[in-house]
Formats: sequence, structure tokens, C-alpha cells
Amino acid sequence: MLSHTQPTVLWTLRPSSPPAVVRTCPRCDDARPFDSSGRFRLNANKRRLDAWLIYRCRHCEATWNLPIVERVPLARLSAADLRAFESSCPERARRIAFDVGVLKPHGTLQSDASTTLDKPAAHPVNTFDLVLANPLGVAWRLDRVLATGLGIRRADLPGLWRCGALEVHLPRPERALRRPVADGTRCTFRPSAVFHQKE
Repeated sequence: MLSHTQPTVLWTLRPSSPPAVVRTCPRCDDARPFDSSGRFRLNANKRRLDAWLIYRCRHCEATWNLPIVERVPLARLSAADLRAFESSCPERARRIAFDVGVLKPHGTLQSDASTTLDKPAAHPVNTFDLVLANPLGVAWRLDRVLATGLGIRRADLPGLWRCGALEVHLPRPERALRRPVADGTRCTFRPSAVFHQKE
């Protein structure tokens, strides 16, 4: 369990832009990256609504519509959702454009963006709890995040977990290290020289 007496440190994954979806462009007749336009398209049919996020081919500007809701009764949509679609809410469009689960069925994802790990310049000297924030679903594995943040090799992490220096608060921690980091993942680190960041 996480202690309420030891310090808590927050790390946040921040991508600069969403991934492109690589799919066959009907105009180019070849696989091309499509980027989110940040705009929604709506269609209402007998009190049922379709909503798409519009993507554009990076090479020829042909459009492709990413399905968001299909044939959903208007009564089932919240007023906030409807306003977001009607106004092409930038925050909602950005959130969807980063949602790997929504994008993956529609093509190969291509990330041209750099991702930064925002964290304090130094860690507490004593044992500390760590919270990993990944609000936009960056597809970094947990071991990559931890190794990057701690300035160590990924290969060192299973050993740290086995000796108790690293505690991952997830089922099957060693397997969790090889999976994409979920927003809100928590770990505990105990004092060790390897936790000092490399200069």
C-alpha cells in the first residue's frame, strides 16, 4: 500500500502532437499519414446521430472521417457531448486524436512528435511514492517511463522489483513493466544509489 507519510512525486508524459493514422488514401492510391483537422462532422438521421473527427491526408488533403459515435439516439448523448461536437471543441478533438484505442482499428499509428517526461529536478532522498500521469495515452511502456525518469537501463528494472527497491502497485508487476503506462499508475521507490539521475 502507498504510505501517507512519505513524499509523493508526480511525473507527467506530455506529447507535442497526436499520432497520424497511416491508411490508404483514395486520391493518392497509396498508404499515407492522415492528421486530425481538429474538426467534427455531424449527421442526424431520425433522431439518431453520427459524429466523426475529420482527418486529412498529409500529401493531398483528401479527407477521412474517424467514427466517434454511430447511430446513437440523441436522447443518449449528454448536452456537453453534443455541444462539444457541434462547436468542434478543441479539447475534445485533441483528446480523441490521442486516444490510441480509438485510432488503432483504423490504421497504423505514426508518431512524429517528441514526448517529454515532466518531473521534478531531483527526487526525495528517502523512500518516495511516484504517480505517473498519462492523460493523453502516450504509448510508452512502463519500463521506458521509469528508466527515462530514473536515468537507468530498462534491463535493471526487473532486478530492482525483485529485490524490493521498486514496488509497482499493479497486478503482475514484472509483466506490467512491459505494457503501456496507464494514467495514474503508482509505484514506490526505496533508497538506492541507482535512483540518482545521471549527469
